[in-house]
Amino acid sequence: MKNDIQYIQTVIQNRQMKDKKEKLLNLLAEMLVTVKESTYHYKVEYLDLQGHLLTARHQMMKYKARLLADIEDMHVLISANGAKNAETQCVTITNQLLQTDLYRNNILKNFKKFHPIKKGRFANKEIETALISVKKVGKR
Repeated sequence: MKNDIQYIQTVIQNRQMKDKKEKLLNLLAEMLVTVKESTYHYKVEYLDLQGHLLTARHQMMKYKARLLADIEDMHVLISANGAKNAETQCVTITNQLLQTDLYRNNILKNFKKFHPIKKGRFANKEIETALISVKKVGKR
């Protein structure tokens, strides 16, 4: 998928967006389907099964929804004929997606900040690791 984003960015930067509009729209539609059907997995350390894992799962859902929204935004911008600043907005979105590795870096950064604290009722509990996954986001 990163290759597809790089391709979109290259086409836009070379001012070929109007010439390759149909190909870009098809590519973005395929990407939307792929992201919606994909399941993402991450390892998370936790002490409190309900609190910690639920927070991690919400982070994953948030960034998957953001990825979907960005792809949909690019689709709308490219499909709108002569939209003002469409090229600039699409380049900004593709830069953000590539820099954050499709928001994976943001998720991992948040997980690194999230350290289970062995205090209070968790003082004697061992830190465990769980593999959590997110497939469906929202009501779509």
